[in-house]
Amino acid sequence: MVTIKGRARPTTWIGEYEPSTPVGRQILDLTSTNDFVGRLAVAPRIPVPIPFDAAAVLRSMQKHVDSDLVNLGLVNPGFAAELDRWFQAAIAAASGGNLSAVRNDLNELHRLLEREHKGLDRGDQEGEDTKGRDRGQSSLIDRLAAQVLAFDLKYVEHQLRAN
Repeated sequence: MVTIKGRARPTTWIGEYEPSTPVGRQILDLTSTNDFVGRLAVAPRIPVPIPFDAAAVLRSMQKHVDSDLVNLGLVNPGFAAELDRWFQAAIAAASGGNLSAVRNDLNELHRLLEREHKGLDRGDQEGEDTKGRDRGQSSLIDRLAAQVLAFDLKYVEHQLRAN
């Protein structure tokens, strides 16, 4: 849950209200303590251990997809299972120290995301690409969820190169 704040007109009430009544207490709560709009947002909750452990990060990403994103309806369970197979392969390769296999598995995960939403590697937004072609929409994964996962995969790749 994130809070969104912005410039808006203050709330006006027609007539008076008594702060000691149940409705009055709700109005006070809304105008003083909850001066924001709460919205669900796709955001990774993935711990990154120090020193970096690719297998641990990939396990956290896998869990994030399987539980959080599927439960929020942002990833189709069948597509999550397809991603899951590649996560498992990458985790096994990382645990065994096979960096070449990890990179190949991460590339396959990224390819699956890119298949559903073109332009993830460029950070493109929804709609048409720069040449006016429609990139299309996927019912298998929300675009923002795919962008977050693509970013996380790139982070793991970068850490593998750095380490």
